[in-house]
Amino acid sequence: MFVLAVLCRTLLLFIEALQLLMLVRAVMSWFPPSSGRPGPFRAFVTGVTELVIGPVRAFLDRFELVRRSPIDIPFLVTFLLLSAAS
Repeated sequence: MFVLAVLCRTLLLFIEALQLLMLVRAVMSWFPPSSGRPGPFRAFVTGVTELVIGPVRAFLDRFELVRRSPIDIPFLVTFLLLSAAS
């Protein structure tokens, strides 16, 4: 029983860390990199979060409404799914 509790808590911490990284990514998107290239921290955040957002994006990009939207709907859906899971 203790092992299951530890696994559940670890999973929740992982989900919360992903949500935090997604919020950091959203804020960073407001400020383009000054050198034109992403720095190592920005590349790390984008790479980690895209592993989670990518499958949702691949599914939702099938719909024209999602592709034409000025809002990153797959990002929002992924964040809501992670919120529901935690």
